[in-house]
Amino acid sequence: AGRTGRVELVGLPADPGAKPLATLAGLPGQVSDLALSSDGRHLVTAAGEPGLFGEARVYDIVADVRKAGAGQVARLVRTIRGHSDSLNTVALSADGTLLATGSYDRTIVIWETATGKRRVKLAGHNGPVFDVAFDPRNRFLVSASGDRTVKLWNLKTGERLDTFIEPTKGQNTVAISPDGRFVVAGGIDNRIRAWEITA
Repeated sequence: AGRTGRVELVGLPADPGAKPLATLAGLPGQVSDLALSSDGRHLVTAAGEPGLFGEARVYDIVADVRKAGAGQVARLVRTIRGHSDSLNTVALSADGTLLATGSYDRTIVIWETATGKRRVKLAGHNGPVFDVAFDPRNRFLVSASGDRTVKLWNLKTGERLDTFIEPTKGQNTVAISPDGRFVVAGGIDNRIRAWEITA
């Protein structure tokens, strides 16, 4: 992925001279993030045109990519638009049923992966949303933003449960521990911070 508006899928281990197994082309603007389902069967891209729209594309990936013919490795099943600026991040829930997109428009949208239906829009950041992560049981979502905060959201209601304000500069990345107990974030203040979720 990168600034070319396309994604190349390669087999691992990668042979430096080998052609990509598939090329997903025609994505708008820069491809800023990718999410792969835990079973490897779904790929989601995050892209868009700055100041105009954000776009996520959901692809089905065949079970055995090395045996698939050209053009059969990945199939576009859904295009999702719902932001007024390009996307920075995309994440899939552990079970793959939910998809989250975060944008320069300062919002996060939770979607149903199977239908593309918007579940809830999360607003409250005062800067671009750079990263999002689901907790393993689909209770919470965390977000990292250029506004120097990390936020914890209730996935069912869209309610902001907490704002972690300790960072002194923008936060670029966020993760939740596999047991769902800790939030970890890092940013341009060159620090990694961890918080315990007590709810």
